[in-house]
Amino acid sequence: MSESQKIETLKADDDGVRKKIDDLKKIQSGLDKKSENYKLIDKMIKDLDVVSGKIKFQEKLLSDPKLEIRRGIDGKILPESLLGEGRIILDPKDLQEMLTSGYFTQDPDHMGAIMNSIKDKILAMDPFPFNDLKEAIPMTNPQEYKTVSTDVKKMFEDKDFGKNASSAICYSFVNFVMQKANGITKQDFASWYIDKVKTHDIGIGTNKAEKRGIFQGTGDINRNTYKTGSNASDGINYGTYHNADITSKNQLQNEIKMLNQSSANTAIIYIDTARDGSAGDHFITVIRNKETGVWETADHTSNEKWRRGNNAFSDENLKNIKRITYVD
Repeated sequence: MSESQKIETLKADDDGVRKKIDDLKKIQSGLDKKSENYKLIDKMIKDLDVVSGKIKFQEKLLSDPKLEIRRGIDGKILPESLLGEGRIILDPKDLQEMLTSGYFTQDPDHMGAIMNSIKDKILAMDPFPFNDLKEAIPMTNPQEYKTVSTDVKKMFEDKDFGKNASSAICYSFVNFVMQKANGITKQDFASWYIDKVKTHDIGIGTNKAEKRGIFQGTGDINRNTYKTGSNASDGINYGTYHNADITSKNQLQNEIKMLNQSSANTAIIYIDTARDGSAGDHFITVIRNKETGVWETADHTSNEKWRRGNNAFSDENLKNIKRITYVD
């Protein structure tokens, strides 16, 4: 069956589901809203709406331009492919090869150069795309973050923009990776970053060297996925968002069990890089090995053994995990 035929089949399936929803709504309209039958039909409608959203997602995967995975003359994947435009469910092995290539190391020569390239695109825009930025305030929760409008353009013009932004870009970057790997976004990294800054989902943060940069998660960076598993505003179901801060060993074991039972092949863990029981300070991608089922670390910026290619949930690594995030 060709892709166009598959798309037509999916559209027909969705039409069938939407018809069932319309029929149920007609029945529901004649019922008392407080009755059990009304509530039962309401649940059936919501469940069918999710089915419709998932069908639409499969249709989008087929109809949208595909992310091109380019290779060099040596046959290896060019890691910058990950930053391109296009929608795809990435093969876990391909993703692991790109992330562990060293191309995305958070230093001025690698991620700094990527961020400077984005800066150049932003400064070439007319009009300038940002009127204000949201700033993360240390020791406060996101609801207390303030919007600032002074010297926004000046921050992008700073000669150290790339250096400062790349130094702590891990949270934003791994969330882009998760969305890209799961086909949630078709945007290239530059467009995704610019849009997230516009919507105040990425804003100003302060790195370990006490330097301000535009890298911090300051809003809902995963707007198309919800804990309820409901459809996004475009009627498409991009998956159910899971995000758990770890407070005990038992809770961590339960979260790992749920992750193993999920359909996810990529996840994000927040780790304590010092491995001394202190707070988390770095976000990395973990990838499910298709053959063994083991979740392997794929840190984009460190080649330390436990952070790259190691069993993410080995007994020795468990104490370093402070949060687990994934889309099912």
